[in-house]
Amino acid sequence: MSHSHSPNNYEAWVLHLKESTGTG
Repeated sequence: MSHSHSPNNYEAWVLHLKESTGTG
């Protein structure tokens, strides 16, 4: 996986954080 700042990649990262923190 590349560390590119793509909108799609960002969304996936945010979703992952939400699931990780349990704020989703």
